Amino acid sequence: MVGGYYRQSHKDVMAVLITSSPSAIADPDRLVAMGWSAGGGMTDKLVTYTNRFKAASSGAGVSD
Repeated sequence: MVGGYYRQSHKDVMAVLITSSPSAIADPDRLVAMGWSAGGGMTDKLVTYTNRFKAASSGAGVSD
Protein backbone atom coordinates (compact mmCIF):
# COMPACT_ATOMS: atom_id res chain seq x y z
CA MET A 1 0.00 0.00 0.00
CA VAL A 2 3.05 2.17 -0.39
CA GLY A 3 2.37 5.39 -2.25
CA GLY A 4 -1.30 5.84 -1.41
CA TYR A 5 -3.39 3.61 0.81
CA TYR A 6 -6.70 4.24 -0.93
CA ARG A 7 -5.31 4.86 -4.41
CA GLN A 8 -2.96 1.89 -4.79
CA SER A 9 -4.24 -0.94 -2.57
CA HIS A 10 -6.09 -2.74 -5.37
CA LYS A 11 -2.83 -2.99 -7.33
CA ASP A 12 -1.16 -4.78 -4.41
CA VAL A 13 -3.98 -7.33 -4.28
CA MET A 14 -3.81 -7.89 -8.02
CA ALA A 15 0.00 -8.23 -7.92
CA VAL A 16 -0.31 -11.15 -5.50
CA LEU A 17 -2.83 -12.87 -7.75
CA ILE A 18 -0.72 -12.32 -10.87
CA THR A 19 2.68 -13.33 -9.45
CA SER A 20 1.55 -16.34 -7.40
CA SER A 21 0.95 -19.84 -8.65
CA PRO A 22 -2.84 -20.21 -9.03
CA SER A 23 -3.02 -23.25 -6.79
CA ALA A 24 -0.80 -21.65 -4.10
CA ILE A 25 -3.47 -19.19 -2.99
CA ALA A 26 -6.86 -20.08 -4.45
CA ASP A 27 -8.70 -21.51 -7.40
CA PRO A 28 -8.54 -18.70 -10.00
CA ASP A 29 -12.03 -19.62 -11.23
CA ARG A 30 -13.59 -19.16 -7.77
CA LEU A 31 -12.08 -15.95 -6.38
CA VAL A 32 -14.08 -13.82 -3.94
CA ALA A 33 -13.31 -10.30 -2.76
CA MET A 34 -14.70 -9.12 0.54
CA GLY A 35 -13.90 -6.58 3.19
CA TRP A 36 -15.26 -4.19 5.78
CA SER A 37 -14.55 -0.49 6.25
CA ALA A 38 -11.32 0.22 4.33
CA GLY A 39 -11.51 -3.37 3.03
CA GLY A 40 -15.03 -2.64 1.82
CA GLY A 41 -13.72 0.34 -0.11
CA MET A 42 -10.98 -1.83 -1.58
CA THR A 43 -13.56 -4.45 -2.56
CA ASP A 44 -15.60 -1.72 -4.30
CA LYS A 45 -12.50 -0.67 -6.21
CA LEU A 46 -11.49 -4.24 -7.12
CA VAL A 47 -14.80 -5.05 -8.79
CA THR A 48 -14.45 -1.97 -11.00
CA TYR A 49 -10.81 -2.74 -11.82
CA THR A 50 -11.09 -6.40 -12.87
CA ASN A 51 -13.65 -9.12 -13.58
CA ARG A 52 -11.53 -11.91 -12.04
CA PHE A 53 -13.66 -12.09 -8.90
CA LYS A 54 -16.78 -14.23 -9.18
CA ALA A 55 -18.41 -12.70 -6.10
CA ALA A 56 -17.84 -9.70 -3.86
CA SER A 57 -19.13 -8.52 -0.49
CA SER A 58 -18.46 -4.95 0.59
CA GLY A 59 -19.38 -3.82 4.09
CA ALA A 60 -19.24 -0.18 5.22
CA GLY A 61 -17.13 0.80 2.25
CA VAL A 62 -17.22 4.34 0.92
CA SER A 63 -19.04 4.44 -2.40
CA ASP A 64 -20.64 7.04 -4.62
